[in-house]
Amino acid sequence: MNLKEQISRIQSMMGLVNEDVEKTEKLFSEYLGNDKSLWVVYVDIAKTLNDSFTIEHFLMEYKYSGGLKLLAGGILPQTQKAYDKLNKAVGSVLGITSGYRTYQRQGEIFIQMANKYGGTISGGLKQAALPGFSEHHTGRALDISGYDKVNETLLKKYGFVRNYLKPIDNFRIAEPWHIYYNGDL
Repeated sequence: MNLKEQISRIQSMMGLVNEDVEKTEKLFSEYLGNDKSLWVVYVDIAKTLNDSFTIEHFLMEYKYSGGLKLLAGGILPQTQKAYDKLNKAVGSVLGITSGYRTYQRQGEIFIQMANKYGGTISGGLKQAALPGFSEHHTGRALDISGYDKVNETLLKKYGFVRNYLKPIDNFRIAEPWHIYYNGDL
């Protein structure tokens, strides 16, 4: 099956009309690349939510997250070591509630958040990145319990930042539990 046939199949699954094949091909190719496994996750989201992705969803996500992230395959060893040191420094009161995520897992979480915020794709974006755009794909992001026990100075000492400490433009809520390792690899 060639690319246009694959896109046509994906569109029909999403309920899109055939006249939009080139538009959807351009949209998906531009924002998702040619990874068909990622496209399938988007089809599943659209079908589950009975909603359609728009260019605005991708533009806002791209602006917010900086673009697609490569899959690391797990939490990076350097991230884990830095987290262990951070946790020890605060008396071992932290816990990892979420770490590395595949595209499929991010899709599941996205659907959960969408259902929490009105059952739409726009609602899902309130608390979850689109699959492919999450820092959790990089092996450097952790969601932690006990996040109120660490401040920005301590996080920085161990190579972490909170990229989403404040809400963004009525697009996504604050995520003070989300830390990102930007130290040496």
